[in-house]
Amino acid sequence: MNKKRFKSVSGFLTLLIVLFYLPAVALDAGFHRDISPQDSLLLIQANRDNPDFIMMDVRTPAETATGKIGNPIELDMLSPGFPNALQKLDKQKTYFVYCRSGNRSGQAMALMKQLGFQRVFNMTGGIRDWENLGYPITK
Repeated sequence: MNKKRFKSVSGFLTLLIVLFYLPAVALDAGFHRDISPQDSLLLIQANRDNPDFIMMDVRTPAETATGKIGNPIELDMLSPGFPNALQKLDKQKTYFVYCRSGNRSGQAMALMKQLGFQRVFNMTGGIRDWENLGYPITK
């Protein structure tokens, strides 16, 4: 009987750990995710009036001059000052990062994670795929 009771108590404790400890660990680690252009459009629309949602274009100035998604902050990933520019941003806000193809923005997301940013979304396929889907660009 004691052995059976021990198993049920240990099962209950395991359940408590899964329910309470693991979500806390996940929150401490932050949220960093690759998302498609389709999901990006939904994310942008859902956060249109959210002052804590920041769009970031990490392409070069020549690239951003050809068109952008919304009104992003522009930080050139290829610039030597890029890491320092990131350090000046509020790490508690939510960032949506994109580039031409998704490569540089993926690298930017990885760096932002290392720097302690809590919530970062990277658009896979970049503005190239966004445009191919016929989504709006501002010039």
